[in-house]
Amino acid sequence: HNFDSAVYPPGSYTVRQEVSNETITQHHSQSVTITASKGVSSTLSLQPQSVPAGQETMLELSIGLSNTGNVPLEDEPMTLNVFHVESDDVVQHETLTFSVAVAGEESIDFTLPVNLAEGQYELRVLVFENIIAEAPFTVVGGIEKEKLVDIMPRVLMMAGKRWHQQQQQPPQNGHHHHVDGVLTS
Repeated sequence: HNFDSAVYPPGSYTVRQEVSNETITQHHSQSVTITASKGVSSTLSLQPQSVPAGQETMLELSIGLSNTGNVPLEDEPMTLNVFHVESDDVVQHETLTFSVAVAGEESIDFTLPVNLAEGQYELRVLVFENIIAEAPFTVVGGIEKEKLVDIMPRVLMMAGKRWHQQQQQPPQNGHHHHVDGVLTS
């Protein structure tokens, strides 16, 4: 017979078994020791699942924890690893602590600031050196940002110069006095 010892508190127990038919009754007893076993299962959700590269962005994490062991979990360390899939490297990590009663559940909401290069990542939750939950997210390239930095000022300057040149020229004919009531000279 198997029974799930993790649901009982640690300690010494006696298991008794009795088997009988019409004429014979057999008794058997055996002592067992149940040791403390720590266990935890987890759920993880993460928002947003796509963040811009090269700028600080807040990842909103919601971590659900269930104590699957037979002892309370008190101030246990939990590691959050930001794992870069392409390079197979942990690029950022945070350590939190958590407590969950026997057979209890807890929910932790955590805001994780990230500033990452473009690529595919996973957020991994580790407890007792094991990954108990993970969620993928993508960091999208900083093309928009470069455009803003490099190209926008030039476009504005060029437009500005052109605008001044046009203003200095007297109108060639009467049609420029107002176009839809916007431009008057």
